[in-house]
Amino acid sequence: PRSTLFPYTTLFRSPVEGFTSFLWTALLVVPAWLHVPLLAFGKLAGAASLFGCIAAVAALVRARAGDGVASEHAQQLARWLTATNASLLVWAQSGMEPVQTALAVVGCAYFLQVRRHWPAMLLAALAAVMRPECHVVLFLAAAVVVARRAPVPAIVALALVGAVHAWRWHYFGGLVPNTALVKGGRLVLHAGDRKSVV
Repeated sequence: PRSTLFPYTTLFRSPVEGFTSFLWTALLVVPAWLHVPLLAFGKLAGAASLFGCIAAVAALVRARAGDGVASEHAQQLARWLTATNASLLVWAQSGMEPVQTALAVVGCAYFLQVRRHWPAMLLAALAAVMRPECHVVLFLAAAVVVARRAPVPAIVALALVGAVHAWRWHYFGGLVPNTALVKGGRLVLHAGDRKSVV
């Protein structure tokens, strides 16, 4: 049987976390309930996020370089480099979440640059629950914000991500999804008294 909450989660005797991106899978619940084709939705979201990345990278360059002709040239170069990045282009049409995650990371960097700590930390938290490797971004952003003597946004962001992981631990019985274990070459996950096979 399939989970009605998470369409990519296969249920055996107990819930199995059969996806890598918790937040992206959760967000797909909305178009699924509205009967929107998920692949088309994912591809449109990826394309929109690619355009967002192009704009956000240019804004980050401008925030660092200021105004002037040299800054304009740097911004244009940044736009072209982002728009022609092979990885972003491939993932933008995949229907998956990497480009959305990249947009959150670039947005976090931009807001850190302009010293707007709340949106920076919330975007870092968003990235962390979108892709597991972005916990590095979360911790680095938190370190920067705390060093700037603004610890509250960092504490809130870490608490939000911690709450998500607490729920995952409670519901699934572990923090490593089966997809990650399969990619690592293990097909069976033992978590407590649960045995789950992908």
